[in-house]
Amino acid sequence: MILSRGSESDKSVVIIGDKKKSRWNSIKVNIYQNVKEFCKNTTLHGLNYMANKDLYLMERIFFALSFISAVVIGAIFINNVYVKWKTTPVIFSINPHPTYITNEPFPALTICNMNKAYKAKIQNFTTDSVEYAIIQMLCKRKVNVTVADTIQDWSSLNQFISDKKFILQISQPCEKMLVSCRFGGMAYDCLRIFHPIVTDEGHCCAFNMVHPKFLYTEGTQSLIKEIYSNHSDMDEAIAWNPEFGYPEKMSKHFYPRTAAGTGESLGLTIVLDAEVDQYNCSSTNSVGFKMAMHNPNERPNVREVGLLLAAGYETKARVRMEKLEADKKLHTVHLKHRQCEFQDEHELTYFATYTQSNCEAECIAETLMRHCGCLPHYMPKRYDNETVCSIYDSGCVERIRLHSMNNDDDDNERECDEVCLPSCYALKFYAEFFSTPLEHGDFWSNNPSLQGMSEEYVERNIAIMTMYYKDNSFHSNKQTEFFGMTDVLSNIGGLIGLFFGFSFISLAEIIFYTFIRPCRRVRKQKAKSKSDKRPRRFNVIGRHSPRAYRFRRNYLSPFTVLPMERKISQTFNPYPPPMTINLIEISDLEATNICNSKFDWRKSSMA
Repeated sequence: MILSRGSESDKSVVIIGDKKKSRWNSIKVNIYQNVKEFCKNTTLHGLNYMANKDLYLMERIFFALSFISAVVIGAIFINNVYVKWKTTPVIFSINPHPTYITNEPFPALTICNMNKAYKAKIQNFTTDSVEYAIIQMLCKRKVNVTVADTIQDWSSLNQFISDKKFILQISQPCEKMLVSCRFGGMAYDCLRIFHPIVTDEGHCCAFNMVHPKFLYTEGTQSLIKEIYSNHSDMDEAIAWNPEFGYPEKMSKHFYPRTAAGTGESLGLTIVLDAEVDQYNCSSTNSVGFKMAMHNPNERPNVREVGLLLAAGYETKARVRMEKLEADKKLHTVHLKHRQCEFQDEHELTYFATYTQSNCEAECIAETLMRHCGCLPHYMPKRYDNETVCSIYDSGCVERIRLHSMNNDDDDNERECDEVCLPSCYALKFYAEFFSTPLEHGDFWSNNPSLQGMSEEYVERNIAIMTMYYKDNSFHSNKQTEFFGMTDVLSNIGGLIGLFFGFSFISLAEIIFYTFIRPCRRVRKQKAKSKSDKRPRRFNVIGRHSPRAYRFRRNYLSPFTVLPMERKISQTFNPYPPPMTINLIEISDLEATNICNSKFDWRKSSMA
């Protein structure tokens, strides 16, 4: 018994191994059959020749090598298309539709007097006062050491909002700087169209900038509104930005103002008074003004990019506008490749509208806060406990400012130009400047504002600035996808169709012969194996086939023809009850033999 059990277990092991081997063989056979059928029926070029047994072996090898070569060459060309799509996904094109200057804002203009300290405002400061010491340091002059040692609050000079408002207190006010203003062919009160603003150059006067409630974020509005408390807006302030433009409904008088037309007459003309006699020290080596032309929702960088307006000269600026737009589909392109940011992709801490200039100003401010522990005086504060950089911090501030501007300096920190990408929607202004000296000799100026001034005063103090457009319209630049998904598919589809005839039908064939056809075969084989193992039952007179019948003698079939003269007793039943049903189990072979056997019903009934 023990040996027999061992032999039985050995047989069972052999049987299990045979099952695994047969299963693996069936899988290989199915794979081979699927590949063979795919090669015969596919629409790909050349594969049907490889599966054709009527061809010689060398002919089939030739077509196989040809197909492989076509695939390799096609892959090389497809890789070139992919590299081109990745490296140059964006293309600049010229918008065929013109943009009119009457639909875009007039350039914002910020003007600063280069005088850092107005004599009439500082003449009451004594030489031993703290204010006088701060002015001396501001003008880079020697300071009384005894007085400097007594200074405890160095932030009084650069405090953006403080009790004394020191910058506004020692600077030339806008009503003294601006003599007369004309815009769009109409004369305006200068204080109506110009607003006071604090920049990196000090106290300045700005034209056509957005209101601070739209320029800065909500958390900073309460800290900057005090400087505008004395300025009453007669025009409606509009929340304009390059991406969304002006709102649909506006009042008749609003700002930022749009251009009224072309030419000097419809441009901006201002008369400035430098008041050279009130100069205590200059931010440069000369007297006059610094001006910066910029986007209405940008904080101007007057110190670095400002241009000089010399006293005694009339300057004309012929403005040229450049507008950059972007297709909305660029949202799907990675930021690394399109190299521009939409308004909703980069939220700034201090500024409400994203521009590259605003982002760089905020980046420098955060760098100063990180390294020097203070904010520059021209940046608004979000929290009351934030420290404003003072004269005492000027060394650290100047070092960080120069470092942020030096792109060649190696540092582990990301530079501001890497963090701040250009905006996908931008409005930039460029100008051609022409200057000429003011009146000389015995003639009168055609400007009524100068007719009451002496020639000597005009030559020393007065500067006239005129800005205007030359053209009524321009064509903007638009960023679009160089290779969209449709273009990529068409290029790749053309290449693979050219080299080996691939199409979406070919893809459907691959899916069919790889997944659908094998799954159907496996399911069919499983169903067949289950039916082979299950014994079949047959009903002798049942309705289900196959049927097996057993006959007995003296059985009258319903089809039996009886002679007419034969008498049938009344008790004879031509339809006897069915015989007893016997359910039997037979094999498939027996069932087939029974079903294939032929019976003659007439002979059987007569037997």
